[in-house]
Amino acid sequence: MNFYQAIVENQTDLICRFNETGILTYVNKAYCNYFGKPRDELLKKSFIPLVLEEDRAVIESSFASISPDNPTVVIQCRVLLNGEVRWQEWTDTFLYDAKGNFLEGLAVGRDITKRKTLELEVQATSQTLSSFFSLAPIMMGILNMEGQVLRVNPPFEQTLGYSLAELNATAQTPLLLFAADDLAMLDALWEELTVNGKTHLAEVPTLTKAGVQRLINWRFSADLEEGLVFCIGEDVTETRRLASAKITNDAQFSAIVDNMPGGVVYTNAQLEITLVNASFLRSFGYSELDVLQKTPEFLFHSQADYASTIDKTKLLRSNPTLLLSSEVRTCVRKNGETFQADTLIRSLTDPNGMVIGFLYFMIDVSIINEELKSLNQTLEQRVEDRTQEIQALVSKLTHDFKSPIRSIGNFAMFLEQDYGAVIGEQGLQFLDAIKRNAGYMNKLVIDLLELSKVRYTTDYYFEPIQLQSFIHTIANRSDANQLGTITIGENLPTVSADPNLLEQAISNLLDNAAKYIPEHVTPDIKIDVIETASHWGIQVADNGIGIAVENQKRIFVMFERVTGLKKRYEGTGVGLAIVKSVAEIHHGYVTLDSTVGAGSVFTLFISKDG
Repeated sequence: MNFYQAIVENQTDLICRFNETGILTYVNKAYCNYFGKPRDELLKKSFIPLVLEEDRAVIESSFASISPDNPTVVIQCRVLLNGEVRWQEWTDTFLYDAKGNFLEGLAVGRDITKRKTLELEVQATSQTLSSFFSLAPIMMGILNMEGQVLRVNPPFEQTLGYSLAELNATAQTPLLLFAADDLAMLDALWEELTVNGKTHLAEVPTLTKAGVQRLINWRFSADLEEGLVFCIGEDVTETRRLASAKITNDAQFSAIVDNMPGGVVYTNAQLEITLVNASFLRSFGYSELDVLQKTPEFLFHSQADYASTIDKTKLLRSNPTLLLSSEVRTCVRKNGETFQADTLIRSLTDPNGMVIGFLYFMIDVSIINEELKSLNQTLEQRVEDRTQEIQALVSKLTHDFKSPIRSIGNFAMFLEQDYGAVIGEQGLQFLDAIKRNAGYMNKLVIDLLELSKVRYTTDYYFEPIQLQSFIHTIANRSDANQLGTITIGENLPTVSADPNLLEQAISNLLDNAAKYIPEHVTPDIKIDVIETASHWGIQVADNGIGIAVENQKRIFVMFERVTGLKKRYEGTGVGLAIVKSVAEIHHGYVTLDSTVGAGSVFTLFISKDG
């Protein structure tokens, strides 16, 4: 025994034992050294206070998942040592006697701060690269060595008109982007690229989906280890067209900005206007001779408005890359008429990063409002059309799924009835698993259909509903009424709501209140109504298991269920998503007040205005 104890004592890993309340009964030398405390100070005390408070729920939920059949769990948590947060990874094993009673916990841990820091840095870098890929203003794509397109960004799709699915519709689709005369050159480039990974540049005429030819400057590079080819494309059609016409730099600038809907004013570093576009001249009523070599002060109605622009130019001088938000300012036309203009200021820098001027983007707010009004009308119609398409698709899919799922369950039942004696106990267990999963899938399909009806139906019928009798009727029909007691408050008000949607939401809350109950506890459900200045709140309180604070927002997301409860309580994770959608349709919201082990109170708020 002393031999094995000596081995444990000299381990570099942190080793400890603890009882069922978390009180430490043994710690090795490495454990004491790590926490900088003598053994006597650590023993007979709980290890939980050593863990950061926000990570203690992770330990609690992980321990809750341990059983005699699954006695080991790996946990990552943080501790605070000498003012520094450190990451640890523990392998915890619970020891049980022959009857399954807990005897002792054994834990082996190590400091993983360096590894965790690298993981978080890699994750952040990956997210940054993914965001850059999606937000980059130029065309970007990723292919494998066989030429299959794996990913493209929005500018790629917008420029060429092809979606990722269309690019991979056939093996030849990417080649259709190029003229036949260029295919031999591209084949040679591809072969050299995939063999030695050398970067290649090629300015190639490229066809859009609509058959329009664009001149794209492509840059190809390969990662031979990963087996990936990266392409970056810049549409240089207009640039080459302007260059071929030998247009001067100022004329190139004018050709671009003159077609912009807003006014563009270019100043030098001394804030003297050197160039304006045609839209500015039309909007403000000035000629070029009126404005050139002047500071923009005369464009603003008050000194305060101009002072605000001066403050922003000062900020840009000290930090040229700063992206300042736009502001609405009162401007004045040449004829003295005032108007509201949304004004955005950006700095212009030379190759060394020195500020050489400023750009003012100024657009009449009334123009924006008209465009937004037109856009909203278009979007509303598109949303309505798309909503009808989604509803039809979901209805068809759920209908098509229900029949094969039902057949799977029925065939499993027939096999059990006719061949149960032949396939043996393990075979029966497999059949039982098939039936249970078929039942779960059938319930999920039904719930998804119900959710689609709520989210994608716009034909709502609001009418006065007397909640006293309405809720009594729902409660009497609910399974919760058979499992426990339901107490309904008195003198409940009349509200304006869609009766079908409201019944569905209240029924889901009642079902959850009766379902998530500790063993050997009878559901005790209370329903009442509270009032705010603008909403009625229908409260459903239970005496269930409660929900930890960190999980309370997640449970309203579709398919989200609390870890550790999935095996103990059946469900699809759709019910509360339906409740949230019903609340939003009624211009309301859902709140949750819950304590683990003490029950929950869900409140469905609906607007008094209907």
